[in-house]
Amino acid sequence: KQEGYRVVMANPDRLSKIAERIADDFSWVQWDGHTQRLYYLTLKEKFLLRCIQFYLTHTWETVLELTLELPVNSFHTVKFVNLGFDHFNAEKSDKDLIRMQVFTNQIGSMCVCYSQLLKDKQDLIYKIVLIHKDCSKKFKVSLSSDKSSQKHSQLHPLFIPIGYYILVYLQGHFLHCINTRQPELLCHSLFLAGDEVNLGLQCDPVTATVLHTEDRSSGQLLDLAGGTIHSAELSPV
Repeated sequence: KQEGYRVVMANPDRLSKIAERIADDFSWVQWDGHTQRLYYLTLKEKFLLRCIQFYLTHTWETVLELTLELPVNSFHTVKFVNLGFDHFNAEKSDKDLIRMQVFTNQIGSMCVCYSQLLKDKQDLIYKIVLIHKDCSKKFKVSLSSDKSSQKHSQLHPLFIPIGYYILVYLQGHFLHCINTRQPELLCHSLFLAGDEVNLGLQCDPVTATVLHTEDRSSGQLLDLAGGTIHSAELSPV
């Protein structure tokens, strides 16, 4: 049953015989329905990202464990990705220090993308961990001083997967197109900055969610507030 923004079990005793607890005290969680994978973060001495694969046989196994270097106070409350719009936490989104999402592709790539806004809000750091390449790319972007008064939620970029590229987009600030297949060659990536960087999105990143499946060559964003879907493609020309 639902109590406000919380969902609780009405008869938990009935589930004890068939249910199995797989995670405790996580601070971030993402569900990918198209691959039947669950990603979640736990914190002890460091943040540990785990990936659990579910199978049609009603079994599961942990297929990935990855340590991430994140600030201890990265999440003031549990963050949900691909689990519906969190109305309660959306009201507190201006306190988000970290914005994170995991993307996979049918070519075999897996990328952990997260952004971190520094305290003075003059600089932004984002990192793309390329699991399939056993490496990571970290970028520091200077934000325009006249726009740094925006809320934290408005200063986190969107990560949009398009094929084997990851678009990192912050309207009015920068647009980066990162090649995840050849990350060691920066000439295969694209870096744009300035006021002219505009994809034409008329929605707040807080109310936008990426519609991602492994077999889609274009990127799609769902504006949860306006109910519209935006599509982005890369032209080979």
